[in-house]
Amino acid sequence: MERMLQPGKMAEIADELRTYDTTVACLLEVRWKGHDEIKKRDYSIFYSGAEIQTRNCVMALEPLNERIRYLRLKGKFQNISILSVYAPTEESEDENKDEFYDKMANVCSKISRYDIKILYGDYNAKIGKEQSIIQQIAGKYSLHENTNGYGLRLCNFVEYQGLFKSSTSF
Repeated sequence: MERMLQPGKMAEIADELRTYDTTVACLLEVRWKGHDEIKKRDYSIFYSGAEIQTRNCVMALEPLNERIRYLRLKGKFQNISILSVYAPTEESEDENKDEFYDKMANVCSKISRYDIKILYGDYNAKIGKEQSIIQQIAGKYSLHENTNGYGLRLCNFVEYQGLFKSSTSF
Protein backbone atom coordinates (compact mmCIF):
# COMPACT_ATOMS: atom_id res chain seq x y z
CA MET A 1 0.00 0.00 0.00
CA GLU A 2 2.50 2.57 -1.17
CA ARG A 3 -0.36 5.07 -1.07
CA MET A 4 0.20 5.33 2.69
CA LEU A 5 3.36 7.27 1.85
CA GLN A 6 1.38 9.96 0.03
CA PRO A 7 0.94 13.28 1.88
CA GLY A 8 -2.28 13.44 3.86
CA LYS A 9 -3.06 9.70 3.87
CA MET A 10 -2.51 9.27 7.61
CA ALA A 11 -4.80 12.25 8.31
CA GLU A 12 -7.40 10.74 5.95
CA ILE A 13 -7.34 7.48 7.88
CA ALA A 14 -7.57 9.37 11.19
CA ASP A 15 -10.66 11.21 9.86
CA GLU A 16 -12.27 7.87 8.95
CA LEU A 17 -11.55 6.50 12.41
CA ARG A 18 -13.14 9.58 14.00
CA THR A 19 -16.19 9.21 11.72
CA TYR A 20 -16.80 5.73 13.12
CA ASP A 21 -15.73 6.67 16.64
CA THR A 22 -12.95 4.10 16.48
CA THR A 23 -10.27 4.15 19.14
CA VAL A 24 -8.02 1.39 17.80
CA ALA A 25 -7.58 0.06 14.27
CA CYS A 26 -5.22 -2.42 12.68
CA LEU A 27 -3.95 -1.61 9.21
CA LEU A 28 -2.58 -4.47 7.15
CA GLU A 29 -0.14 -4.45 4.26
CA VAL A 30 1.14 -0.97 4.99
CA ARG A 31 4.63 -2.21 4.01
CA TRP A 32 6.62 0.25 6.04
CA LYS A 33 10.04 -0.96 7.13
CA GLY A 34 11.14 -1.15 10.74
CA HIS A 35 9.00 -0.28 13.73
CA ASP A 36 8.24 3.05 15.32
CA GLU A 37 5.54 5.42 16.57
CA ILE A 38 4.32 8.46 14.69
CA LYS A 39 2.75 11.01 17.04
CA LYS A 40 0.28 13.54 15.68
CA ARG A 41 -1.91 16.02 17.56
CA ASP A 42 -5.03 13.82 17.55
CA TYR A 43 -3.64 10.33 17.06
CA SER A 44 -0.63 8.05 17.13
CA ILE A 45 0.32 5.31 14.71
CA PHE A 46 2.36 2.38 15.92
CA TYR A 47 3.76 0.25 13.13
CA SER A 48 5.94 -2.76 12.70
CA GLY A 49 7.09 -3.97 9.32
CA ALA A 50 9.62 -6.22 7.70
CA GLU A 51 13.21 -5.08 7.83
CA ILE A 52 13.89 -6.50 4.39
CA GLN A 53 11.74 -6.62 1.30
CA THR A 54 10.52 -9.91 -0.16
CA ARG A 55 12.49 -9.33 -3.35
CA ASN A 56 15.69 -9.73 -1.31
CA CYS A 57 14.49 -13.18 -0.30
CA VAL A 58 14.04 -14.55 -3.82
CA MET A 59 16.43 -17.45 -4.34
CA ALA A 60 15.00 -18.68 -7.65
CA LEU A 61 12.32 -17.63 -10.11
CA GLU A 62 11.74 -19.83 -13.12
CA PRO A 63 8.98 -19.86 -15.72
CA LEU A 64 9.09 -23.60 -16.41
CA ASN A 65 6.55 -23.42 -19.22
CA GLU A 66 3.43 -21.44 -20.10
CA ARG A 67 1.48 -23.21 -17.33
CA ILE A 68 3.94 -23.57 -14.44
CA ARG A 69 6.07 -20.98 -12.63
CA TYR A 70 8.48 -21.76 -9.79
CA LEU A 71 9.51 -19.37 -7.01
CA ARG A 72 11.82 -20.17 -4.11
CA LEU A 73 12.06 -17.79 -1.15
CA LYS A 74 14.59 -17.69 1.66
CA GLY A 75 12.69 -18.13 4.90
CA LYS A 76 13.78 -17.43 8.45
CA PHE A 77 13.60 -21.08 9.50
CA GLN A 78 12.78 -22.87 6.25
CA ASN A 79 12.90 -21.96 2.60
CA ILE A 80 9.57 -21.78 0.77
CA SER A 81 9.05 -23.25 -2.69
CA ILE A 82 5.97 -22.04 -4.53
CA LEU A 83 4.50 -23.36 -7.76
CA SER A 84 2.01 -21.15 -9.54
CA VAL A 85 0.06 -23.20 -12.07
CA TYR A 86 -2.70 -22.99 -14.63
CA ALA A 87 -3.91 -26.45 -15.61
CA PRO A 88 -5.30 -27.33 -19.04
CA THR A 89 -9.10 -27.39 -19.11
CA GLU A 90 -11.14 -30.53 -18.52
CA GLU A 91 -11.88 -30.67 -22.26
CA SER A 92 -8.14 -30.82 -23.14
CA GLU A 93 -6.59 -33.98 -24.51
CA ASP A 94 -5.51 -36.50 -21.88
CA GLU A 95 -1.98 -36.22 -23.27
CA ASN A 96 -1.88 -32.50 -22.31
CA LYS A 97 -3.22 -33.25 -18.84
CA ASP A 98 -0.69 -36.05 -18.31
CA GLU A 99 2.15 -33.77 -19.48
CA PHE A 100 1.02 -31.04 -17.07
CA TYR A 101 0.91 -33.35 -14.03
CA ASP A 102 4.17 -35.07 -15.04
CA LYS A 103 5.90 -31.67 -15.16
CA MET A 104 4.49 -30.72 -11.76
CA ALA A 105 5.60 -34.05 -10.27
CA ASN A 106 9.06 -33.57 -11.78
CA VAL A 107 9.39 -30.11 -10.26
CA CYS A 108 8.08 -31.28 -6.87
CA SER A 109 10.61 -34.12 -6.82
CA LYS A 110 13.45 -31.58 -7.19
CA ILE A 111 12.29 -29.34 -4.33
CA SER A 112 14.31 -29.82 -1.16
CA ARG A 113 12.47 -31.97 1.34
CA TYR A 114 13.20 -29.28 3.94
CA ASP A 115 11.35 -26.56 2.01
CA ILE A 116 7.75 -25.67 2.65
CA LYS A 117 5.88 -26.53 -0.57
CA ILE A 118 2.97 -24.38 -1.68
CA LEU A 119 1.11 -25.05 -4.91
CA TYR A 120 -1.16 -22.20 -5.97
CA GLY A 121 -3.23 -21.93 -9.06
CA ASP A 122 -6.20 -22.85 -11.16
CA TYR A 123 -6.39 -26.60 -11.51
CA ASN A 124 -9.78 -26.56 -13.26
CA ALA A 125 -10.74 -29.15 -10.69
CA LYS A 126 -14.05 -29.63 -8.97
CA ILE A 127 -13.81 -31.45 -5.67
CA GLY A 128 -17.14 -32.85 -4.54
CA LYS A 129 -18.67 -33.81 -1.23
CA GLU A 130 -18.59 -37.56 -1.83
CA GLN A 131 -17.78 -39.77 1.14
CA SER A 132 -14.43 -41.22 0.11
CA ILE A 133 -10.69 -40.81 0.22
CA ILE A 134 -11.29 -37.39 -1.33
CA GLN A 135 -12.65 -36.07 1.98
CA GLN A 136 -9.45 -37.15 3.73
CA ILE A 137 -7.42 -35.13 1.23
CA ALA A 138 -9.62 -32.12 0.56
CA GLY A 139 -11.94 -31.94 3.55
CA LYS A 140 -15.69 -32.33 3.69
CA TYR A 141 -16.65 -28.81 2.62
CA SER A 142 -16.96 -27.99 -1.06
CA LEU A 143 -18.90 -25.85 -3.47
CA HIS A 144 -19.49 -28.88 -5.68
CA GLU A 145 -21.58 -31.99 -5.14
CA ASN A 146 -19.51 -34.23 -7.43
CA THR A 147 -15.82 -34.52 -8.24
CA ASN A 148 -14.83 -34.13 -11.88
CA GLY A 149 -11.97 -35.95 -13.61
CA TYR A 150 -9.54 -33.17 -12.85
CA GLY A 151 -10.61 -33.25 -9.22
CA LEU A 152 -9.65 -36.92 -9.07
CA ARG A 153 -6.32 -36.17 -10.76
CA LEU A 154 -5.61 -33.38 -8.31
CA CYS A 155 -6.52 -35.49 -5.27
CA ASN A 156 -4.32 -38.33 -6.50
CA PHE A 157 -1.44 -35.91 -7.08
CA VAL A 158 -1.85 -34.36 -3.63
CA GLU A 159 -1.95 -37.77 -1.98
CA TYR A 160 1.09 -39.03 -3.89
CA GLN A 161 3.10 -35.90 -3.07
CA GLY A 162 2.14 -36.02 0.61
CA LEU A 163 0.48 -32.61 0.41
CA PHE A 164 -2.76 -31.22 1.80
CA LYS A 165 -5.39 -29.50 -0.34
CA SER A 166 -6.68 -26.61 1.72
CA SER A 167 -8.93 -24.40 -0.39
CA THR A 168 -12.02 -26.42 0.50
CA SER A 169 -11.02 -27.38 4.06
CA PHE A 170 -11.82 -25.58 7.27
